[in-house]
Parts: sequence; C-alpha cells; structure tokens
Amino acid sequence: MASEPKQRVVITGIDVPFFDWVVLLIKLAIASIPATLILTAVFLVVGVVLSMFGAGLGALLTN
Repeated sequence: MASEPKQRVVITGIDVPFFDWVVLLIKLAIASIPATLILTAVFLVVGVVLSMFGAGLGALLTN
C-alpha cells in the first residue's frame, strides 16, 4: 500500500447558528455550578487542615 502525500487543510471559518451558541453557553453555565461547589468544598477542607496545622505549630512554639 503506497503512502499518499499529506495534504494541508486550512479552516477559514465555522458557521454555527446563534441559537446553538446560546444553548451551549447555558449548558456551560449550569455545569459550572456543581464544579464551583466541589472546588469550594475542597479549598475549605484544605484551608481548615492548614489552619489546624498552623495553630498546632504555633502552640508548640509558644510553650
């Protein structure tokens, strides 16, 4: 099987209807809500752990 020469393709534009963009962006906004809640919970747990570590380290250094 002979290899064919590679052809370059240049895309100059994409024709997407406006309503499809609106639907996509609404879905994106709705999907970002649970992601934000999950990230907030993770950062809260990390912050609590780090503050407990800092408080324990401070108690060790003052005694």
